[in-house]
Amino acid sequence: MTILLCAVIQVLFIFEFGDQQAEIYSAYLQNIAMSAAYLYMLNRRRSSLGQTKLIALCKWVGTLAPTLIGVIEKNVFIVVTGIVCFILDGLYFYFLTYVMKKEEESKLREDANAKIN
Repeated sequence: MTILLCAVIQVLFIFEFGDQQAEIYSAYLQNIAMSAAYLYMLNRRRSSLGQTKLIALCKWVGTLAPTLIGVIEKNVFIVVTGIVCFILDGLYFYFLTYVMKKEEESKLREDANAKIN
């Protein structure tokens, strides 16, 4: 169902904006969806398993570069969706760092307790 819905939306983008512009606009919406999915995954797993701060940082900075091009071109859609994505990616980086810190503290406590026992 989701794949069918995405395909219909992509066709609508092509119909409305043409091939080249549709690729650009739909990519930003997909990027927002991915950013939200990263946050959802982190919350759902309640751990940093399979996630790294490097990946989070690269996604965060990687969104900024094309958004700056949107600023230069004065493309409001790209600027707004880029800002939304940048904020979501920043939140992901922040929460991932927080989760990793808590995991490290928990491991240190376990190690200390193991040494006492």
